[in-house]
Amino acid sequence: MMQEWLSFVSNHWYLLGFSAIALVVLGIEEFNDFLWNVWLIEPNEAVGWINHDNAQVLDLRDLETFNKGHIIDAKCTSNTQLSQLLVTPNKRGAKIILVADTNNLPPLTLRKHLVKSKKRGQIKILKGGIAAWQAAGFPLVD
Repeated sequence: MMQEWLSFVSNHWYLLGFSAIALVVLGIEEFNDFLWNVWLIEPNEAVGWINHDNAQVLDLRDLETFNKGHIIDAKCTSNTQLSQLLVTPNKRGAKIILVADTNNLPPLTLRKHLVKSKKRGQIKILKGGIAAWQAAGFPLVD
């Protein structure tokens, strides 16, 4: 049995190599999704944060898109402003919800700031973005 296995591996090393690469890539993607799910918040839970915990909503979309419709009391925030906010202390326990169009993750440049931020648990990303907010039936204002 071992002889057959060794023969197979030596004759088809490229299949084994491609399989290993595919498994590593798949593993990295799954781990990345798992890691970022910690940061996501559903629209219904976000409403609770906004109404009961006075969460600050920061909209990461461009100003033109923001002006077409945004969550009530949201602030249009640039990546630079957000990066600064993540490294400066805010009032104790203040919660922040980040909103984008439809994707769940902020740009790659902000991800490293989120990971390094000492505000874990206080910052969440609206799962599905504005599209999920509207799909849940919540209003937008101009």
